Amino acid sequence: MPRAGVQRAAALNNKAVSLWNLNKTQEAFDAWREAAKLDALHPESVYNRSILQWRLGQIDHEEVLRRLTQVSSQYKRAGAYLGYYHIERHSPTEAETIMQNGIALPELAAEGAVWRTMGDARMCLEQYPTAERAYRQALQRIPEDRETQARLEMAQQKVRTRNNKIMFPLSQPRRILRREGRVSAMAADHESLVIAGENRLEKMDLETSYTVWQWQGEGQRGEINRLALTDELVLSLDTPEGKVWSRATGECLHALNDGERFYAVLPGGKQAIAGLIDLKIVSLPGCQRVKALKAHSKQVTSVAITPDGRLALSGSCDRSAKLWNLHTGELIRSLEGHKDMVDAVAISPDGTVGLSGGRDRAVRLWLLAGGDWIGTLGEHAGDVQSIKMTHDGRYAVISCATSDDNQLCVWDLQQASRLFTRHGVVAVAPDCNCMLAGTRSTRPPKVNLWEIPSGRSVRTLEGHSAGICAVCFTPDGQLAATASENGQVQVWEIAESSRFYDRSLVVTRTHSHGEAESARQKFLGFLEQARKSTKPGQAYRQLTHARSVPGYDRDPEALALNASLMGLLPRKSLRGVWEVRTFTEPSQTDISAVALTADGRLAVSAAGKMLRLWDLSTGSCLRGFAGHSDTVVALALCQEGHRVLSASLDKSLRLWNVQTGDCLASLTDHPDGIAAVAVTTDGRTAVSVTMSSQVHVWDLTCSQCTLTFPAGPTRALALTDDGKNLLSVGDADAGALRLTNLVTGKHAGFKPGSKHDSTTGTALDMTSDARFALVAGTDSTVRLWDLADSLVLRQLTGHTGRINSLVLTEDGRFAISASNDGTVRLWDMLAGSCLNVFEGHGVPVLCADMSFDGRFVLSAGADRSFRLWELDWELDPDGALQPLAEAFPRKGLFKRVMGIFQKS
Repeated sequence: MPRAGVQRAAALNNKAVSLWNLNKTQEAFDAWREAAKLDALHPESVYNRSILQWRLGQIDHEEVLRRLTQVSSQYKRAGAYLGYYHIERHSPTEAETIMQNGIALPELAAEGAVWRTMGDARMCLEQYPTAERAYRQALQRIPEDRETQARLEMAQQKVRTRNNKIMFPLSQPRRILRREGRVSAMAADHESLVIAGENRLEKMDLETSYTVWQWQGEGQRGEINRLALTDELVLSLDTPEGKVWSRATGECLHALNDGERFYAVLPGGKQAIAGLIDLKIVSLPGCQRVKALKAHSKQVTSVAITPDGRLALSGSCDRSAKLWNLHTGELIRSLEGHKDMVDAVAISPDGTVGLSGGRDRAVRLWLLAGGDWIGTLGEHAGDVQSIKMTHDGRYAVISCATSDDNQLCVWDLQQASRLFTRHGVVAVAPDCNCMLAGTRSTRPPKVNLWEIPSGRSVRTLEGHSAGICAVCFTPDGQLAATASENGQVQVWEIAESSRFYDRSLVVTRTHSHGEAESARQKFLGFLEQARKSTKPGQAYRQLTHARSVPGYDRDPEALALNASLMGLLPRKSLRGVWEVRTFTEPSQTDISAVALTADGRLAVSAAGKMLRLWDLSTGSCLRGFAGHSDTVVALALCQEGHRVLSASLDKSLRLWNVQTGDCLASLTDHPDGIAAVAVTTDGRTAVSVTMSSQVHVWDLTCSQCTLTFPAGPTRALALTDDGKNLLSVGDADAGALRLTNLVTGKHAGFKPGSKHDSTTGTALDMTSDARFALVAGTDSTVRLWDLADSLVLRQLTGHTGRINSLVLTEDGRFAISASNDGTVRLWDMLAGSCLNVFEGHGVPVLCADMSFDGRFVLSAGADRSFRLWELDWELDPDGALQPLAEAFPRKGLFKRVMGIFQKS
């Protein structure tokens, strides 16, 4: 770790930016990681690292938003960075609001980039006069900036286009077309949109939303699956009894016979490929046969044509794909190898590579010049229904049928590697490597513009209330249409490039060497005085002065000293919390338990049959603990940090040496799988409870069972420090909360509480003096119990899902809870309030633990990710804060008796 002041986070950020600009990607991210060690919330470091990870597809929109929101709550200038991100993600309303608030700060009002971002947001909202004023303010701060000057001229002219390209797309739909019935297919040109659905076809003007014409079919065999537009015609593709309409009038000019269908239109729009089993090239619109394409033995399912119209590739139910010379009508070769019918084919834009996929769930790649099979793109989740290629031919989007939304698999064809998977109906942009996908099953439905190959969501199109059933682009990619199952069609401006708003990375304004050295010496002086002080209160006051030096608030040495003082001074409130790092369980098994060592340096986790030891400073796995033959359900770490107990469904309790990974003892006298385990602080006594509710008390010094007795259904345990009393929680009908004397095996007279407090328990913890207990119920409420008086003192609400973990701080003043609602909450027991919500996971949080000193929290989510959080506590230098026991004095005998009667 660098000495404080030698390499501050600001300097490391600027170094990382320089490395990034030199294309030294790994070195840049290494520098940002070092900056995070010095200050996890350094604004420029967090922004630069997060925005680049998002652009690379390494983190999603919600994670970027969470990080920047957390930083901006600590540093006001970081609000501008949140605004930069919103405009890049094309959320102009949010960006404009943030920037408007930001310019109230002199520090941000002096930034030209802030004013330019505000102008960009207002252009997307068509607020031209205020956009013009913002650009003028920007030019006062960044004179001669050509791009800002060009944008000012656009605002003055009240236009959002440049060189016929939309530069400032509207954030809301450009048009909303309302029609009756479900949409089955759409196709667009530059001026109009043709919509098919329920035996009806209609053409709508994109500028006015007016219906140009309608055609109503009678006796149509099946819905129209795809549409193709030529200069003069509209064709229904992949549809029985394919039809040709006039684009000008909507008159049906021709219909194919005997269930034949159109498969593709040749370049130029004068001919098409039609048929059923035998294919033919026909002229349009009369469909006279020009050439016959006969070779398939069963129905043809799909046809792809090269851009020059020279070759065609067809797929069929006969399990083959065939390559045709369209100039002569000759079969060039048959491509064999599929084990089931071929439903989808595609050809690269340069005509060199063909793809075929079908009901064997495989996509095969072919070198068309020789017919060689050059590879297979894995096995997909369902039957392959369509294959779409990007405009450069580098990537393919494969749509597979699944039970809900279709699965969309994006492949890099050069590497034959799967890049990412999404869901929904899809259209691939004609001018850039992006795809538009809309979901049917999610509520509300989602429409996202996904970038290829990064997989990031460049933009979200919101507004539909029903599932998305069709999407399409205009030929230039400037507009897109999305249709939902309630008949609503929305037309969106997509813009020239998703990169238009990309901001340069942000450097930190650093002080001169003399100023930096002066600040460093000032910090070190206060820190040294704090270390030398013999009185905790005085040491904390000096530490507070040290942390007030700009740039040193989250210095690692200062935070470490603050943590050591937490054992001497009571916690007053929470100054801040931030995520230190994220790492992932390597197996495909859910994490069932985590346990932090007292100093927060190491953690043990359980997933499946395996335990793992983690170095939390790096997020790396140091070793695995193998030995259990079934799932490990619980862990109990001895406070000295050298031993850990694991409880498994294999009926055994194992004691491990954390440092070596050796199994010190295997306790196997259980009749069935173990449900929970607890250990005393000295690590001498442990208690386990089985699925059949049998309690076993263990002397760990000799690995012997000293007592067994039956208990009610139990979900969680806690032991008193002396090992004499056991607190357990289980099913309500058995008495949710039980205090048992382990010497006699009898209940110690604890009253279970009133009826409204007797919900089934899911988690608990207990103060070291056994006076108070914290219990979570199936109603997602956390209750603070006075065990001495059998009273509920606090009811803490806020969670909306099952609570899986509870951990109290050593003094009992604060606690964390982890829930299926995707959050971890920090609670103040005296105030009965929630101090902070940790929202990073976004999926159910299965378990969590807090270090003994209360400095670190480790949580594990259903996505198999771990998140390490650091808590920065404000302490009471006078030590005058009331302990929990004094805040809730015991009631007199008369009041306690009356309380029992009142609850009964």
